[in-house]
Amino acid sequence: MIHKVNAADLAEILHDMGFRALIETPSEDSEWVTITSGSYGHRWHVEIQEIDDESDRLNFELITFVDGSHDVDTFCNEFNMEHALGALWHSESPDYDGSYSLFADYSIRTHGGINESWLRHEVEMWDFIVSKLDKALNTLQPVQPGN
Repeated sequence: MIHKVNAADLAEILHDMGFRALIETPSEDSEWVTITSGSYGHRWHVEIQEIDDESDRLNFELITFVDGSHDVDTFCNEFNMEHALGALWHSESPDYDGSYSLFADYSIRTHGGINESWLRHEVEMWDFIVSKLDKALNTLQPVQPGN
């Protein structure tokens, strides 16, 4: 049983599943280890957050941008109703270029212990969420950061 997730082990699992995985050391602002990866043309990351001595939380997160001419409230609400496994929300106000930041999130905890096959399944669930988000975004023509 896995109670604490080791970044190197998670990166190895991601690699084995066909994902790229870059382990980033914690910054001064964070004590959490981050593994950066991506799928469906979207960069995402997993933060390994220590809850206590016996459990961790894994936060899968993706940030993308959508042109401000779209109804982001409706987009997020409809996505969340159709795909209840993750959460999608947006910035409260547009960025400098009029676009909105969209944030997708999926979290799991290791409290009580998990096994590797369950962890692989959860990575597959996150990848499913990313695939559905990508499909939905393709109807909204997302903009690239800085453009």
